Amino acid sequence: MDEQLEPHTQNSFVAEFELALDTKALETLRACFEASRHLYNAVLGEGRKRLKLMRESKDFQRARKLPKGLKRTQLFNTVRKIHGFSEYSLHKYATRLRQSWLGQHVALLLLKR
Repeated sequence: MDEQLEPHTQNSFVAEFELALDTKALETLRACFEASRHLYNAVLGEGRKRLKLMRESKDFQRARKLPKGLKRTQLFNTVRKIHGFSEYSLHKYATRLRQSWLGQHVALLLLKR
């Protein structure tokens, strides 16, 4: 059986505690969660767009046809770099996004409260 599908054999538990928040703190927390959701979805969408473009590229198609080895790996790495499909590139995108409209949006929401 696959390791990822096996149930946990160690004892574990989850504890949930209700937060005691006033209305203003609750609204602020909700605004932050909503902004985070927007940021996550924007970065996910950008990543999917980059993946699609990368897979459609001629270099990617050529790399797929090569036998496994160093040349194939190097070509895949080059294609990923050209299309900005790396964790670092997506972090950079998220940072730019957070510092643009999303950061301003959250700041405005917090000022209104």
